[in-house]
Amino acid sequence: MTFRYESTGSHYRFGLRCEGGVRVHRISGSTAFALVPSDQTNIVVPGPPNETMLAVLASNSQFRFFINDVEAFSAPDT
Repeated sequence: MTFRYESTGSHYRFGLRCEGGVRVHRISGSTAFALVPSDQTNIVVPGPPNETMLAVLASNSQFRFFINDVEAFSAPDT
């Protein structure tokens, strides 16, 4: 999922890994910065094919990340 996309191309990505990990990156130009470590979470069922709902609640400089309607973690906008 891409969010807070700017005309300069800067944006954020929230995604899943097949083994059940999550990733959140801030993209600036061609450089990606990890907002949170790519950790395993017991909310995501590993392996394809699975349907998983992702959501982000952004309030000022704080992000809250949801997986299947469960808040998984939060991170500051750096």
